[in-house]
Amino acid sequence: MANNRKHTGPICLLIVLGGLLQNTGAVVVQVKLVGSDVILKPQYSGVPSEITWRKEKDKERDKVVVMNLSPQEQPEFYILKDRATIDRTNGALNIRDLTIEDSGLYEADVTVNSTSQYTKINLIVYAVEVEEKSVGSDVVLKPKYSGELSEIIWRKGKHEVAHMKLSPQKNVTYSPLLEGRADIYSTNGVLTIKNLTIEDSGVYKAEVVLVDGTSQFTKINLNIRECSYPYTGIIALIVIVVVLAVINFLWCFYEKPCVVDFVRRVREHIPWCKANPPQ
Repeated sequence: MANNRKHTGPICLLIVLGGLLQNTGAVVVQVKLVGSDVILKPQYSGVPSEITWRKEKDKERDKVVVMNLSPQEQPEFYILKDRATIDRTNGALNIRDLTIEDSGLYEADVTVNSTSQYTKINLIVYAVEVEEKSVGSDVVLKPKYSGELSEIIWRKGKHEVAHMKLSPQKNVTYSPLLEGRADIYSTNGVLTIKNLTIEDSGVYKAEVVLVDGTSQFTKINLNIRECSYPYTGIIALIVIVVVLAVINFLWCFYEKPCVVDFVRRVREHIPWCKANPPQ
């Protein structure tokens, strides 16, 4: 009997902790790219009678969709109705063609036996761009967001390279990597890096914190190449084509008087030319 109590104790503790996490709505994070789709799945136990999805905005929660299952009714969308569907079997919310504005905290309120069970999902939508630059040039990295800027953090990989806070007063800091070579604009958070080096290559992430407390993200893949002269090969090819065209012209019209005269003139100006012009 004592052995049974020893085994059931941890199990009861796990059940209690699981219930607490479910009731407090532990936040799940999902990261997606702009233009992709996402499926937000609520976690609950039992047979639901109603499922409501909300999105936090300006410290309030706007309804996304309400679905009554008892009795079963047509889901009613309040926002995202042109790009979202809800699975009637499990309440999963499918959002298509994601935008930066879709980022935010989503909450599923599942009613089971008149009791609410909550799932919170923090959706982060990244805008990804690619910048190609050469060593010694400058680059302008532009964050994508909508709303009023309060703070912006630029990171390269896991390392913070620039940080600007506008309230309570403006404060800008740069990492030693960019110190003296970077500028960040307070109006839009755009980061300019001057005199690029190969070491500046990498993935840069901008986290834009808006005045309402929500965050929006941009990812930019910066590729730095060694200085090159891409037109040299093209110019050489053009020269070769022109020379071949002249040779072909002379070959085809070698017996013409004008060509004979041209050859004589060349021989007069190039004494070391041993070839005799045609008579």
